[in-house]
Amino acid sequence: MASPAGGSSSAVARPPTTLDDLPPSLLLRIISSLSTLDAIQTTLISPAFLDLWTSLPSLSFDFSLFLPPCDTPSQTLRAFSDFVTRAFLLRHPPSSSPLRSLHLRLDSATHHLPYRRHIDSWIHYAVAHDVESLSLTFSSKYLLQFLNETTDSYYYPFPLPLLRNGSVRSLHLKHCNLDVPRNTSRTRLCESLASIDFVQVYLTDERISDLVAGCLNIEALTIRQCHGMKEVKISSPSLKRLDLWQFRCDEGSVEIRAPNLSNLRMFFFEVGEYVMEDSSAVEEADVTCISMVENYRYWIKIVRLLSHVKRFHVQNWWYKAVVSKYCLPKRFVFHNLNYLRINMEYTKADMVGIAVLLELSPKLGTMILDRELRINEEIFGARISEEFERINFNLPSLGHLKLNCYWGTMDELHFLRLVLKSEVVLERIVLHPVRLDQNSVIPIVLVKRTQGFQVVQGSFPGCGLQVYQGMDVYQGMEISCLIWR
Repeated sequence: MASPAGGSSSAVARPPTTLDDLPPSLLLRIISSLSTLDAIQTTLISPAFLDLWTSLPSLSFDFSLFLPPCDTPSQTLRAFSDFVTRAFLLRHPPSSSPLRSLHLRLDSATHHLPYRRHIDSWIHYAVAHDVESLSLTFSSKYLLQFLNETTDSYYYPFPLPLLRNGSVRSLHLKHCNLDVPRNTSRTRLCESLASIDFVQVYLTDERISDLVAGCLNIEALTIRQCHGMKEVKISSPSLKRLDLWQFRCDEGSVEIRAPNLSNLRMFFFEVGEYVMEDSSAVEEADVTCISMVENYRYWIKIVRLLSHVKRFHVQNWWYKAVVSKYCLPKRFVFHNLNYLRINMEYTKADMVGIAVLLELSPKLGTMILDRELRINEEIFGARISEEFERINFNLPSLGHLKLNCYWGTMDELHFLRLVLKSEVVLERIVLHPVRLDQNSVIPIVLVKRTQGFQVVQGSFPGCGLQVYQGMDVYQGMEISCLIWR
């Protein structure tokens, strides 16, 4: 039967779409998600991919993925170096394909001559082609610790002054050194750098202070597992985020002068003295020390600097904060604290600690409780004095409460009773049960109604909790529905 237009009624058969039919811009997006080595290998799939990888805006070279290895490690290194160098030489001109990021993950053996000059040339190429994100990671099965300057020759010396005339905004270095000639001016070391992440980099006090002072637009600084420091001084009007990880020096200190610092994280960064000239801009903080009794003195020295914080992730050592010789000032208050995430168990000392913290946080609106893995219980197992025997929670502003890793124990039930007895404006409680099998766990959600709290969502098979939707939980009454059966 003919169609009204006089043609056949059957649809005209179209040839199947192949890779050759896709536009180059789409193909480039596809291979951009691959490692550079895999992206280059796509040239074997279809002529459409031929030379397309030379326009990649991001390059990533991982020595561990460079297979197959040659007969000797030296030959493998030579082959890898030749491969990377050739990849740079074959790239399209930067005017048509700018280089946005470069990630190099190398073996520690590439530190040594003659391969060091290859790394230098790759960094020179990237900086000369206006790379914005630069990452250089060295890995080895046998990592040396940065204990003193005598180990410096083992590590690749990153030529930091090379960035002075470049466009690098983000720099990540792991397990290498900084090469800053003595006659290099520190006043304008690298104006483009906005984010620095150092992992296992040997840093002296002078290097840190000069680096921060020379990066006029730095906004984020991370120092992780670095050595060589003692009296750390960080001074920058532009710094907004500071992460200090895993360092200990009882005779050391850290002094922070950053009036615009809004986010501070300290993980196991333990020194004798902490100084912060102005912490009023700090809105978010995360403070974690190893849960051993001797580390409490570090924790309290950091916490007492953060009275203006709005969002806080911290351990529950608050009972010690009022009974220890290392305590908070008498009139200490968290003036702006609205969001709290706290690591704790549910011992009596923990309950007292929560009560103490709530008294210090009149504006607290959201509280999340996480389980804490404790190495030493001595700090939490102290006797509770008579003045703390009767625990009451002050919750004038708390509207949302969440318990993660909820087991349904009697201690957790006791905590919930204290909350329900003291709540004023609490609207929502979320209990996230521990998953015991492969079944998904649905959090138990309690929402405040006219006469009390009602379960509007619950976890069923696999979590061991007897709870059902629509169940009422009234203030002052048993909530045995939330205990293990």
